[in-house]
Amino acid sequence: MCCQNGDPHSCGGKSEFPFDNKPWEYRPESLLDYPTWERTVTLSDGSVISQWGSGTKMCGLQNRPQMYFTCKNRPRNAKSTIFKIQKTCSFLANCLTAHHENKRRPCSCSYKQLKTGKCALSDRGTSTARNVQGMIRAHDYWCTCGCFDI
Repeated sequence: MCCQNGDPHSCGGKSEFPFDNKPWEYRPESLLDYPTWERTVTLSDGSVISQWGSGTKMCGLQNRPQMYFTCKNRPRNAKSTIFKIQKTCSFLANCLTAHHENKRRPCSCSYKQLKTGKCALSDRGTSTARNVQGMIRAHDYWCTCGCFDI
């Protein structure tokens, strides 16, 4: 499923950032042996905006992930770095693919359902749901961009 129940983080549409002409880069090998998608742009003021996607399949005929989120890479403090934020985002996208494409218990929940604990699988103690929830918290610990604010 490409668009997850109207969740603004889950599907394409007009982006507020200049990603329209930037293709997605598919990374078949990543941290947990689940692929991720990524694209990054540097704005005229020097700030870096990244989009991270999950899913092993293309969304319809388009070469893009099934779900994605946009991180503005805004470090919270001096210990936070863009490198730490991007590593966390990459791991989060990886965990999300593992959650949605789990062979035993696949799930089609949205970021909102995961963050609020309303994912049906998180009620059953599924480790993949807990991993995604933990990575969202880790992202919010390092970054102040608010991409997972609900």
